[in-house]
Amino acid sequence: MAGTAASSSGKVGDSSAHCDDPSPVEYKLSKISATSAMEAAVRKEQQAAALEELKRRKDQQEKELKDANQDALHRLLNGLSQASTTEERDTSVLNTEKMSK
Repeated sequence: MAGTAASSSGKVGDSSAHCDDPSPVEYKLSKISATSAMEAAVRKEQQAAALEELKRRKDQQEKELKDANQDALHRLLNGLSQASTTEERDTSVLNTEKMSK
C-alpha cells in the first residue's frame, strides 16, 4: 500500500506539470468535451422549441374541439327548441281541430 501512495503522489506532481502544457490527447479530450457540451446545449434548445410547438398544437386542437363541441351543442339545443315549438304548434292545431268538430 505504501508503494501505491508513493506512486500516486508522484503522479499528482506529474499532472500539475502537464496543466501548463497539455498533451495532444488531453487537448483533444477537452475539445471533445467542449464540443459535446455545445451540442448538448443545442439539443436542449431544439427539444425546448419542439416541446413549445407540441404545446401550441395541443392547445389549438383543444380549442378547435371545444369550439366544435359548443357548436354541436348549440345546434342540438336549437333543434330541440324548434322540435318543441313544432310539436306545440301541431298539438295546438290538433286541439283546435278537435274543438271545431
